[in-house]
Amino acid sequence: MQSVANRVGVIGFMVPPKDTPNEEASWGRGHEPLVVWRWDALRIEAQAGGDWLRTRRLLLVAHAGYYVVTGAWPLVSRRTFEKVTGPKEDFWLAQTVGVLVGAIGLGLAQSLRRPGDVSAELQTVAVASAAGLALVDVIFVSKACIRRVYLLDAFAEVALVASWHRTSQS
Repeated sequence: MQSVANRVGVIGFMVPPKDTPNEEASWGRGHEPLVVWRWDALRIEAQAGGDWLRTRRLLLVAHAGYYVVTGAWPLVSRRTFEKVTGPKEDFWLAQTVGVLVGAIGLGLAQSLRRPGDVSAELQTVAVASAAGLALVDVIFVSKACIRRVYLLDAFAEVALVASWHRTSQS
């Protein structure tokens, strides 16, 4: 029997279970699956058809995409942002954080134009920003300054940190 953790993706991605047939798991152009993902104990692993560098670059895509989307949200729709996260007395602070998070996401995305591995400096920015945002989420939820929905973001940030750590150990 599969656990829920094996069926659920992180950061909005669907994750097929390990025993999914290749036909259902492929999204590349060739005959082989590009990558079959499985979420397991806060780590992302390439199960078939992927190698270490592809895994790190897909992680970079996920991290960049998450930051661009979440960074743009308070800039695009104050109404929906405050509906989910709660009213903000100084909304310009939420917008400032959005600009900074979005800028980090754009920097991560821009690095995809360069072939090869992610630079150590960029990985440091990715991991430090994710760890810092997770810490802020947990601290201010525990002080009841922000809504508990921010714990979902903290979970995503911890998953990103753990995934960067896991792929750096390969």
